[in-house]
Amino acid sequence: MDYKTIIQDAEKFVRQYIQTYSNMNLYYHNMEHMRQMVEATIQIGIYYNLSENERFIVTLAAYFHDIGYYMGSVQMHEVNSALLAESFLKKYAIAPYIMVSVKNCILATRIPQIPRNLLEKIVCDADLYYLGSDSFEECNRLLHQETSTLSGMVINASDWRKKNIDLLKRHQFHTDYANLFFKSKKNAHLIALTVAATKADWRKITSDLEESSLLVSSDPIINKQNKKQEKKKGQIQSLNEKEEETK
Repeated sequence: MDYKTIIQDAEKFVRQYIQTYSNMNLYYHNMEHMRQMVEATIQIGIYYNLSENERFIVTLAAYFHDIGYYMGSVQMHEVNSALLAESFLKKYAIAPYIMVSVKNCILATRIPQIPRNLLEKIVCDADLYYLGSDSFEECNRLLHQETSTLSGMVINASDWRKKNIDLLKRHQFHTDYANLFFKSKKNAHLIALTVAATKADWRKITSDLEESSLLVSSDPIINKQNKKQEKKKGQIQSLNEKEEETK
């Protein structure tokens, strides 16, 4: 089986499909993400010394795993991606078990990820490798922009930060490779976001207190009461001072 040619055909197919059904709102799930995903998949696969069949399965899954974003439904994109990959592979004399494995690798990337074997684990870790990479901030920015646009809602920085903190806390890499090379940086990103959130919360509390103080000072009734209290304190202090003078 000429896997190399099929992989080249798959790359051309996916590129043409994305160009044909171009969606400018997909700031993150585009050709660049696909390219990075494929590179990460190959990198992890080399570590595990995969067989030719296994390399083919994870590479095909990487190329097709997010093409479903260009098929209309974001929520069903993994299912649609798997179906399109199956349709593509039917043009070749591919063993049925390989098609099933490719589809299962794609479906395993659905959040929360629940991979059942090494190949699915490799594809899942390659998909979210950015969580433990130097490109985290840029990918996070693009995902923020894409999610806000697709949802039609403005997601402020604070809410987006909380979503990312929750994701990083819940997420676990599945392969030894990813835990060895990505986990420590992922934890560093979590710490940085948590610190930023704490600072933001503190600034909000301080701002709220200052605003509350301004509101109180602008209330005429409260100001009048405060003035009476200050006047009474002054009178008492004056009487005390006179008593001291007469002694």
